[in-house]
Amino acid sequence: MKRCTKCGKSPLIPGRLLYTIGVGKRTFESGIKGWACASCGENLFDGKAIEKFERDIAKWFIEQGYEGAAELRFLRKVAGLRALDLGKLLGVSEETVSH
Repeated sequence: MKRCTKCGKSPLIPGRLLYTIGVGKRTFESGIKGWACASCGENLFDGKAIEKFERDIAKWFIEQGYEGAAELRFLRKVAGLRALDLGKLLGVSEETVSH
């Protein structure tokens, strides 16, 4: 990555940047691989690092338990499951999963 996607300028400075994900009532933060634009201050993040962070959060929810729809939706997203797919696995309708 040579130029900023926001302003088109360079240089981009590599490093570990603070990335935040909100899921339901909880907020998760981590320093992940990324680049900061020296011109406009825009932060760009590595997609694989974001995916790993999301998997780590999903693992935490599975170990600690989850409380509501937002957490279940997040777990489905990380697992790549549509409401229809999860409904079939659980023996319930897509509507039940969506609610």
